Amino acid sequence: MNSEHQSAGNTTKNITLGFLLSWTIGALLLLSGTGLLMSSILTGMLVILGGLIMLPPVNDFFGKQSGVHLSGGVRLISPI
Repeated sequence: MNSEHQSAGNTTKNITLGFLLSWTIGALLLLSGTGLLMSSILTGMLVILGGLIMLPPVNDFFGKQSGVHLSGGVRLISPI
């Protein structure tokens, strides 16, 4: 389909490997952080924060609020 045949309101969402990895790693970190809260609150909270940074909706919200866009590499390294 050419772009000239698409309506102005029709937008598509690209699902890439990075997008899928962000959701997968973010969800795993959130689950791990929840489990870690039982043994160490600080460690659990840090892992949960890393998981939130990985999730695309949270990253988009952060980018809109602060005007700072985190690249995929920065998001991947930040939880480590």
